[in-house]
Amino acid sequence: MSGERDVSKARDALAQAEASFRRGRWPETIAHCERALALESTLVPGLSLLAAACQRQGLTARALQALERAAVLAPLSADAHFNVGALRCQTGDFAGGVAALEAAYRIEPATTTVDLLAQALNARGNAQRSTAPNLAREDFARALSLRPAEVGYALNLGNAEVALGNYAAAVAVLRQAAARAPRNTDVRLSLSRALIGEGSFDSAIAEAERAVRDSGGDARARVNLGAALGRAGRPEQAVAVYRTALAADPRQAAVWANLGNILQELADIDGAIDAYDRALAVDPRLPTAIEQRGLALLLGGRLREGWRAFLDREVMQGRAKDFHRQPLPDDLTGKTILVRRDQGLGDEIFFLRFIGRLKARGARVLYEAGAKLVPVLAGWPAIDGLSTIGTTGDFVVAVSDLPYLLGSGDADYPESIRLGPSAGALTAARHLLVAAGPPPYLGLTWRAGTPNDPKSLYKEAPPDRLIEVLRGQRHTVVSLQRAARSGELDHLRTGLGRPVADAGAFNDDLATMLALLSLLDEYVTVSNTNVHLRETVRRPSRVLIPTPEFRWMAKGDESPWFPLTKLYRRTPAHDWTPALAALARDLSGN
Repeated sequence: MSGERDVSKARDALAQAEASFRRGRWPETIAHCERALALESTLVPGLSLLAAACQRQGLTARALQALERAAVLAPLSADAHFNVGALRCQTGDFAGGVAALEAAYRIEPATTTVDLLAQALNARGNAQRSTAPNLAREDFARALSLRPAEVGYALNLGNAEVALGNYAAAVAVLRQAAARAPRNTDVRLSLSRALIGEGSFDSAIAEAERAVRDSGGDARARVNLGAALGRAGRPEQAVAVYRTALAADPRQAAVWANLGNILQELADIDGAIDAYDRALAVDPRLPTAIEQRGLALLLGGRLREGWRAFLDREVMQGRAKDFHRQPLPDDLTGKTILVRRDQGLGDEIFFLRFIGRLKARGARVLYEAGAKLVPVLAGWPAIDGLSTIGTTGDFVVAVSDLPYLLGSGDADYPESIRLGPSAGALTAARHLLVAAGPPPYLGLTWRAGTPNDPKSLYKEAPPDRLIEVLRGQRHTVVSLQRAARSGELDHLRTGLGRPVADAGAFNDDLATMLALLSLLDEYVTVSNTNVHLRETVRRPSRVLIPTPEFRWMAKGDESPWFPLTKLYRRTPAHDWTPALAALARDLSGN
């Protein structure tokens, strides 16, 4: 009988709670709900009402606890799971919100549940797009599958595909979004970026031009149009677009920075520096303008000023505190200098040319090398040893800071370090060449970096055009291409009409690669790590240059950084014809 009385009392307390809730008396409602639940702990309506009153009072944690208890007691109640999901989303816990809403959706795919679940997935995707891009892409795809007509979800999915390099998938989803919202500038701009990534430059330009028209000259649309024109090999038109945008509003830092990039490509270094200065006058913290300005100074031969500016390169943001970044004393006798790498392998090898000057000042020098470089640098006399993680010194410096720290001047071009391949590596390399065919031997690399990643300095020379150049040469060709794409080497062999050896695996075995580079008679390549390695064994390279870089200067066929190397430059209009004609003549000895 007492149990029945408790249930009856619980029902009475719940009725009182409902009456208090209707009157807006939240503390009173909470008290009645707690009394009802003390009498009957499994009273799901009481838990739901308690949560609602707690939310009105701002007691979010208490409300969530009640809702989750209700969901446990009523696992087949879509409303119970929906309420948990809704509150978790309100608190910014989209992971928990998605899980609860998915449970509600499986029980009953009501419209409100579908809408909120799609919103939660989209929000969770936005929260993790920079840290977990693949997971973000999955969330955006799921949100769009629930609400296929929602342009915002399609836009986010398209942008996620672009970030992952899935350009064809991005184009497909963004074209559908553009069909639903033909005047949506954001969709048009994202579609243009995806088309650029896909290499469909004419289509990218058309989309960007439409975005400019539809938006009435939106600055972002003009930036995108300029980028598309630049990638299509129409830099003068890109410059005109940027200047038009700046005439309308000169306080557009990103436009000034993009203009500087195009002017660099046109070898107008003074104009580029001026554009970066104007960008930084508007936004002194714009990372691209900061870094590119430093590189432009180096490209223009203003080395002392450029090395100072190079300290602010983006890769050092957040890491500068870990390094000594002021000029080093002239006398370092008795001091230990720990030098650490801070960029990719090619840059690491390039900047090692400055490390011997530390020894000249009397320092003991330790170098923290990348794992791949350790076998190559073992026994290198310019250092006193290779360090391990945790080693320290009187000064800890980044290898790419050395020119500034050592006071390198405008006409200061120290030669590359000198390395020697090991006997074992030479034997392995000779075996590969003997198996490949008769001498002379020509190494070939046509691509380096990551496409459409501005931080990777992506370079590519057209393989089919290189085949035309090499077809008439007498060299045995050895591919040094890292991660050759499916079918590329077979296409190369077919085009040349003779065997091509594959030495791509040696890119992960630098000791053997160094030996191979020392034995090759010719090396035709875009700028990559192997060019730096070949310079260390004092062998010449023939480097194909798509755009100016400070190591290769803005013009001409020589670089003071690589005196043995001959340069072949693509024109600003992206025409390789003159460069490849010169390469063919040089290889033939004409």
